[in-house]
Amino acid sequence: MPREAIGAVVDAAGSGVHIEELQIDPPGPGEVLVRMVASGVCHSDLWAMEHGNWGAPFPMLLGHEGGGIVEEIGDGVRIPTVGDPVVLSWAVPCGSCGP
Repeated sequence: MPREAIGAVVDAAGSGVHIEELQIDPPGPGEVLVRMVASGVCHSDLWAMEHGNWGAPFPMLLGHEGGGIVEEIGDGVRIPTVGDPVVLSWAVPCGSCGP
């Protein structure tokens, strides 16, 4: 069953931001659903709002830097588990290399 959320959305480059109610589908295989606790709009969001979303289609949901709690996991997900605190990153690490 889809969940509802509220998000800051940009429909096109230069169009500004509006707040919108969104329908969030359950997580698919390899995905997790995170209840956001905090999120920010960063410089890359501001750039994309004015100049375009680096070739990705609009609309664009702002706030890719944030943290929250895992609420649901899709098939095949072992880590994280429901209830784990997580931070979001647009760069997906391999998960096997160390510092």
